[in-house]
Amino acid sequence: MLIEFIGCTGSGKSVLSEKVFNLLINKGNKPKLLHIGGNFKYDIYTIPWSINYFIYNIKLIRLVVRMLSKPTITVYNRINLLRNFVKKVGTNQLVRFKYNDRLIILDEGTIHSVHNIFVHDNYSFNDNNILEFVELIPKPDIIVYIKTPEEILIAETIKRGHRRIDKKENIGFFIRNAIKIFESIGSIESICSRLLIVENYHYGAGEIDILAKNIATTISDDFVKSKFI
Repeated sequence: MLIEFIGCTGSGKSVLSEKVFNLLINKGNKPKLLHIGGNFKYDIYTIPWSINYFIYNIKLIRLVVRMLSKPTITVYNRINLLRNFVKKVGTNQLVRFKYNDRLIILDEGTIHSVHNIFVHDNYSFNDNNILEFVELIPKPDIIVYIKTPEEILIAETIKRGHRRIDKKENIGFFIRNAIKIFESIGSIESICSRLLIVENYHYGAGEIDILAKNIATTISDDFVKSKFI
């Protein structure tokens, strides 16, 4: 079973995914946690799986290349975003084939690619393009959306920065664009049937622990049920 954590920059998804992973270990589920963003070994490992998926879904890679060809997106970001998207698709397929009988937690996968491909600090995409993209990508079994208020996300992004935001005054546009897109894909049937929404207000460590425990319980229960279907 593949579980993917998604959410805007600063939402707390990495912290929560780590805590959920540790809780699932304590439950005896033997999960595996994957952080593939900056891990270049996955670029190599997943190439055959990516190629195999795109052979039968050429429309998807054409759409992504077209979306990343906008003049407002720098060449560096264009190449990096395309590389990461291909890696995420390959990782999804690799997990499906090799580890489908295990609990795999993915911090940012194919669904989070909506944020990578369509959220920018100076451009908004057509909703039809986003819908087409979501329908074409391979999906996890459970999507954990970490939902956080706009003002907190903006404050966190100002604090940590973001490589795709050129100017500080564009942060608000970037965050609002991200929230809009995550909220809109949540209404798509193929997404909402897999979606677990978790509201994180960044109140403190105690709240994070409670959220993590609730997520871990839901995932563990669903994993047990899936073994009997």
